[in-house]
Amino acid sequence: MMKFLKTIRMIRFFVNCLLLISCLALITPCILRLCPSLVGADASYIVLGRSMEPTLHPGDLVLVAKVDPHEIMAGDIVAVRGLHGVYVHRVVEKIYSDEEILLRLKGDNNEYPDPGIVKGSDIVGKLLLCIPTGYLCTSTGYVTVIILPLSALIINQIIKTYRLCARRRRYRGWKRILLGDGRSRKVETLDLTSGLLFILIILSCTHRMTPLLTLTGLEATLRDREYTIVKVGAATWKVPSSISCNVRPSSPLSLGESITAYGCIKPARKDVDVILTYRAGDEVVKRTVKTGEDGCYIDIFTPNLSGTWTVQAEWSGDAYYYGSQSGEVEFIVVEGEGDG
Repeated sequence: MMKFLKTIRMIRFFVNCLLLISCLALITPCILRLCPSLVGADASYIVLGRSMEPTLHPGDLVLVAKVDPHEIMAGDIVAVRGLHGVYVHRVVEKIYSDEEILLRLKGDNNEYPDPGIVKGSDIVGKLLLCIPTGYLCTSTGYVTVIILPLSALIINQIIKTYRLCARRRRYRGWKRILLGDGRSRKVETLDLTSGLLFILIILSCTHRMTPLLTLTGLEATLRDREYTIVKVGAATWKVPSSISCNVRPSSPLSLGESITAYGCIKPARKDVDVILTYRAGDEVVKRTVKTGEDGCYIDIFTPNLSGTWTVQAEWSGDAYYYGSQSGEVEFIVVEGEGDG
């Protein structure tokens, strides 16, 4: 019997140790959310979207530290203050300008970079630490980490309280149980288990609100959201593009000779139509060519009039890029033999 009781005490001790470790693991993110300076961070945020998966998941806690924009490199994850709040994306390109540093960002889960360029002054900070608390926001994680330990603690406390009342009722009666006689030995009912139970109850409520809570230093903003079911169509962000146009050989050239117009679309778009417009006074000639794998095109044109010609290239864009137009390139055609 003594061996059995010793085994029960050992099991209870290990269970309490596991519960204590679980509580510490759960309460640590809450403390860091309120006091990010404990790990050298300046602000803390909760990830709400999926644009940075698999690096960051919804519900994860990210801690960021202020950084000089000149020290940011391609590949760094930064927090940016946009028009609708703070978001976290990865730097894919660093652009140096005369006035300040410019950055192009992209979500790891996005196919294309973000539209537009971010100024260095809009950077809140660089990612210092990520705590994967997003697992608690899933049904499996919430049941595993919160519901099961909480249920075990509640059952354990009910059993302990029942046994205590039964023992005292046997020896002292209901009156002494309720009022006491001042001579009995004190029996603690709120032990370590009860304390852990209280902590888990608080944490269970806190982590259910985790995806909605954004903390910046000591400032907290609670985002209330209303949801409605509507039918929406898919949309795609469009980004700007550019197209170049050049000619060879150099002018002037003789009437009857051919000139080659060439250029490229940036970013490269293959197998798209490029319209070349040749002009000489009232004479206008439009020709359509296709781009190759590298987004470049080439067209050989033979002018039918002497004089000053211009050529201009343009494309209409597609589902991902806006169309663009090049500047006019001038060349001269003379009668007889040219100089170039």
